[in-house]
Amino acid sequence: MKLQELFKSFIGKDEIISVFCNPEDEYSSIVGFATQTDDDYFICNAVSPTGEYDGYSLRKTDNAFRIDYGSHYEISLMKVFAYKNHKHAVIPNNNSVIANFIQFAKNSDFIVSVGIRDYSENSVTGYIDNIDIKSETFTIHTITKEKEGHFDGYTSVNFNDVYRMRCDEENDRYYQILNKLATET
Repeated sequence: MKLQELFKSFIGKDEIISVFCNPEDEYSSIVGFATQTDDDYFICNAVSPTGEYDGYSLRKTDNAFRIDYGSHYEISLMKVFAYKNHKHAVIPNNNSVIANFIQFAKNSDFIVSVGIRDYSENSVTGYIDNIDIKSETFTIHTITKEKEGHFDGYTSVNFNDVYRMRCDEENDRYYQILNKLATET
């Protein structure tokens, strides 16, 4: 079975999986619930290494090279997640997976962190300012730690240049608080 088909088989199930995508670090994975997939991207409702809610993660479908499931690790995370009664909001499924993710993040007013064309640190962090589904581009109003959470210009990105994206993850929530503090003063 292809990995994409295996991923698809977990959508709608109450089971945590680990998806490995970074060929430079075989021990780095996206852990959570399978949510959506298409030929280009997939989404997981993310769970932290301690079983906490950890936002949402998007990755390129072709970059997945391993999926773990049913291990003590995933089962333990599922038990803690269920015990704490954590929930993820449902990401609407109206367009391509990446368009659904971007629209959901914008509508939810979440900070996003976007990796563009490589596997280094996230390239851009901020709020989604504009989405053009037809031309498959979006614009991010960027925020930087160096500016103590203040806005720092705009970045426009083509959908197909996004290698990874996350929103409402712990670090993103930190940026959101920094930005709120910066705009209140």
